[in-house]
Amino acid sequence: MKKIVPVMLILAALSPPVFADKITVDTDDLPKELAQKVARVAAESKRNSWEGIGKEVGTAVNEALGAVVTNADKFGKSEVGRFTMFLVVWKIFGKDALRFIAGFTLVLIAFGMILYSYRNTMIPRRVLVSRNKATKEEKWQIVNEDPRDIGASRFLHAFVLVVVFGIGSIVMFA
Repeated sequence: MKKIVPVMLILAALSPPVFADKITVDTDDLPKELAQKVARVAAESKRNSWEGIGKEVGTAVNEALGAVVTNADKFGKSEVGRFTMFLVVWKIFGKDALRFIAGFTLVLIAFGMILYSYRNTMIPRRVLVSRNKATKEEKWQIVNEDPRDIGASRFLHAFVLVVVFGIGSIVMFA
């Protein structure tokens, strides 16, 4: 019983607008000038109500976006906000960044090894064979002077270089 009384009071307070008397008049029964005036007032009141609603919606959206921007700016400047932005960026770009770094490192190291191998096996160079400390005489010898195996070795170096760049590209961009 105690719960029913407040509910009845609330319903009673809200009921007068529901049960208010409305008078409807057929515009055909009115004089022509009065009917036009009533139609114009009705259209104007309808337009004014839509204008009011549009203005209210625009104000609400503007205030909401302003609040979002202000709070997002405050959050972005905090330590937690920066960490959260880092996590979002890592989630989006983390795998790609790691793959690029790993592939680039692989290509760089392999290119250095291939360059070292090519220099030591393909390019003729002088090598110190012996040195006499008493007479300060040095004996030098030219290495890799024989051009018979150069074609196959160059092809092998070029092939390995292409394969390494291919693997590095797959690691970086696939």
